[in-house]
Amino acid sequence: MCTFDPNKKSGSGQLTLAEVTKVYQAGRVNKDTEVFGLISCPVHHSKGPIIHNAAFSETSYNGIYLPFLVDNLEQFFSTYNDFKFSGFR
Repeated sequence: MCTFDPNKKSGSGQLTLAEVTKVYQAGRVNKDTEVFGLISCPVHHSKGPIIHNAAFSETSYNGIYLPFLVDNLEQFFSTYNDFKFSGFR
């Protein structure tokens, strides 16, 4: 019998379902959601997503804060040049 564990990572670097729903609140993201983020390498240690996404939720602000693991800034922006980001840190 298989049991589902929302806190179990399925692979290195992947988020758990609990992280996706609690920290990143994926259920409230829509086409109007403003995307903010931290560009860094490494980035996994940042508490920014926890703090900012909790604040966005608490104030009903339609935004999401994401960590972007980037080692080549020029390539990142050329790849995502059509994406409407609202801000970076």
